[in-house]
Amino acid sequence: NLPAINAFILHNPNNLGGGLLVLANQDGLTAANAASPPLVTNPFSIIDLGKLHTLIASLPVGSASVTVPVITSIPATLPYYAMLGAAYNPINNLLYAVVGGGTSVTDVFRNVVSYDPTNPLAPAETVVADVTSIPIIPPNYPQLGLSAASGTLQFFLTDSDTVYSVGITAGATNTVTQITGASFQNDAAFAPTAMAVHALVGDTYFASQSGNVDA
Repeated sequence: NLPAINAFILHNPNNLGGGLLVLANQDGLTAANAASPPLVTNPFSIIDLGKLHTLIASLPVGSASVTVPVITSIPATLPYYAMLGAAYNPINNLLYAVVGGGTSVTDVFRNVVSYDPTNPLAPAETVVADVTSIPIIPPNYPQLGLSAASGTLQFFLTDSDTVYSVGITAGATNTVTQITGASFQNDAAFAPTAMAVHALVGDTYFASQSGNVDA
């Protein structure tokens, strides 16, 4: 019940030269090893975007692949084996990963874990929230929206058109809440179809089947 996203890319907007990207490594969980899945040990690798541009430009016409110039990796020590999504916080410069693990199909957990990509070898890996109650059912992964100003992470589940929010402040009691039409004035028929977040202002916007844009 926890096959992970194969790979995705998160840009570091604080790197004004565009030199770094944070890339999630492919997860090792498969149907064959589901009974005893391998733990994720290096969830993120930092690559040099400038070198990647140079490498691509130097490739012969028709080349099908390129060796990614990895600078370093961010290690994990927590016992999880599925990466379900991640978002970047432009205020505190931390990565927030949604990860999953457990000991059986009836004992599954999902957490939000923060990492400091500016210090890859000691990333201060920290569980900031338990989001096991959010019904993430692969292969339908949540769209994540991180509101840095309000210190929350939003989950938009496209398979059920539902939205959840949880705080990501380390050390706080961060409880998952579902966002319903009651949260929005004059839109009791709230049924989200898309989500966008203004991270620095703290506003989250939802397009609703009701014809409204809610914030």
